[in-house]
Amino acid sequence: MLENWCWTESQLTSLSSHYKTGDKIPQDMVKTIIDTKHVNDALFNLRQLHFAFFDMEMHSYKNHDDAVKSEPSVRYNKLRTEIALLDPPGGVGDVCSLTL
Repeated sequence: MLENWCWTESQLTSLSSHYKTGDKIPQDMVKTIIDTKHVNDALFNLRQLHFAFFDMEMHSYKNHDDAVKSEPSVRYNKLRTEIALLDPPGGVGDVCSLTL
């Protein structure tokens, strides 16, 4: 709750000032801050979709051995690149390691 009230123009203007001069924050900067409030929402949703698709796939196998044979680390990274448009840490060829 507390982080949501400070996204209004009046609150940003009253709370913010230059640390040396005390000048109020410029209105164009206030507008830019407000415009970027939801900048990462889409990436967060893609990340959640990636987790959901991976979870559904891993739970679709009939037994543990089939899940292990599917190479879950490789599948996890492939889905991450396909859905969230993010490469694994270190680059496309690297694999985030998962243990089942």
